[in-house]
Amino acid sequence: MVQLGCRLRHVLQEGFLMSIIQQPTLFDIDFLEKLDVQEKYQEILSPLEWGKVLALFEKESRVGPPVKLNYQALLRSLMVRIHENIPTQKALIARLKSDLRLKLSVGFLYSDPIPSEATYSRVMSILADNLSVLETMNDQLLQLIHNEFAIFEENVALDATAVD
Repeated sequence: MVQLGCRLRHVLQEGFLMSIIQQPTLFDIDFLEKLDVQEKYQEILSPLEWGKVLALFEKESRVGPPVKLNYQALLRSLMVRIHENIPTQKALIARLKSDLRLKLSVGFLYSDPIPSEATYSRVMSILADNLSVLETMNDQLLQLIHNEFAIFEENVALDATAVD
């Protein structure tokens, strides 16, 4: 897994010990193409901070049956649905049931049951009622990308002329 943050490397050059700061990228497209499904989605989804989103699905009291759903895997599967161009939740459920590698790559355990379409609908309803949490998660990801690549500057210019 690619870790975000700076690494310090010491290089001996012309008799001087120099420190070089290496800034790793979020992920490299060529690198992702070489990975298998499980590793690819781990790299894509690992920078996301899931804490506040998962807090929406916590039990309000300790009384009652335990929560049996893996909500983080369920949310990851919704994101992978977009990436894999899966048209409906029903098609996503069918794909998760038939494709063990996809099921494991989004975080479901082998023994975990695939959530029903009604469960996915309830989760989507909760997310729709709490859009501010998703917007915060999106802003954090955009800030992480900006810190990595500095692409959200005001003085960015694009050259649309043809190159001969």
